[in-house]
Amino acid sequence: MDFSFSDEQHLLRKLAREYLTDRLPPERIGELADRAAGRDSTVDRELFEMGWFGDELGFVDLLVLFEEAGRALLPSAWFPTVAVVRPLLAASDELAEQIRNGRTCTLAWAADRARSALDRTPALPGLVGPGLLTTSRVLVPDLEQADSVLVLGLDAGRLGGLEVDTGAHPEVISRCPNVDGTRRFHDLHTDRTPARRVQLSATGIESLRARLWVALAAEALGVAGRALDFGIEHARTRTQFGRIIGTYQGVSHRLVDAYVRIELARSLVYRAAGIIEEGLTGDPLEIAVCSAAKTRAAGAAVFAAENSIQVLGGMGMTWEHPIHRWLKRAMTLNAWDGNPDTHLDRIGESIMAFST
Repeated sequence: MDFSFSDEQHLLRKLAREYLTDRLPPERIGELADRAAGRDSTVDRELFEMGWFGDELGFVDLLVLFEEAGRALLPSAWFPTVAVVRPLLAASDELAEQIRNGRTCTLAWAADRARSALDRTPALPGLVGPGLLTTSRVLVPDLEQADSVLVLGLDAGRLGGLEVDTGAHPEVISRCPNVDGTRRFHDLHTDRTPARRVQLSATGIESLRARLWVALAAEALGVAGRALDFGIEHARTRTQFGRIIGTYQGVSHRLVDAYVRIELARSLVYRAAGIIEEGLTGDPLEIAVCSAAKTRAAGAAVFAAENSIQVLGGMGMTWEHPIHRWLKRAMTLNAWDGNPDTHLDRIGESIMAFST
């Protein structure tokens, strides 16, 4: 595959980075992460005005935005809205139209923490009255930041969905303890709460997972790149014993190793993005590529953040420097929908099945 970004996609990246750098500098990210709501509602409106919710964006276009959003630690429900909710919706559904107009919506699928992978989605709960829902879901990403939530479940062997307007019913939300204040997880507990059955597309759970993995991988590239930049900036300016510390091998080798991991992961992520853009065929090796992209990119993000923290020395170990927030996002991405061991097992099984 001859993969390269178009001039329009390069411009999209440039404009996205300029906006996010200006709108969400590290000190602003820190303020939002430590705030109870953790959200600046004007950012979602501005993203809509810039076309980030538009149907005309292909997956590679979104890949560019996912990467830049990860670089800035964008604290918004925009990511689950366009990465997983919108692909699930039939184009004619009311929620799909609302998303095109800037509504944010997240996805609730896990019934318990021990079985939180997307492929373990439980049965769709039934309505207990005319449009009333009683159910519980856990580990819902960005639930407090979203306007509504799509409760996913199996309905007669197929995926089904129910939408709950959490903006009108905030009492259904309870926050989970987690390290990343910019990407929070919550529990959902409804008790005869108004809900609406949603029309879904033909997207299957395996295709949805592959799309999510690549979206998470793209975000991880952005996290990794910014974490590495923190280390490089410090290594270029900090002096020790009369020398710039970047001239010491113990410092420079850490940064070079992180760079190599990021660039190797980047090639894999862009290859996986091309597969999603062209459309999954159901080939197990295609799924394996998407799985590999997620685990390599998230692992590179953790590695880059940890090593940049070492380069920063004592300052990197405290809240005096904001890099700890990038490490926390990297750790979140690394664990989301399968830790590295889970993905490596999947990849190994695919390779063995192909070789036999």
